Amino acid sequence: MEQEKIKSPEQVLQMIKSFFTKDRKFIFILTVILGLLTHFLLLSNLIWSPDGLLNGIHYTAGRL
Repeated sequence: MEQEKIKSPEQVLQMIKSFFTKDRKFIFILTVILGLLTHFLLLSNLIWSPDGLLNGIHYTAGRL
């Protein structure tokens, strides 16, 4: 088997830039925005209560 060469940071960045075409950038940004809009109520309610983050992470439905 052929061993892969270790790539420099510049080569990795170039690979990432070539992967994200204009269409892929648009889809990625749109997905992030729609995800934030979808979960806005959950995220905003967790900020207001002091233990909201802890309870929001560890809460299980039907369990007291």
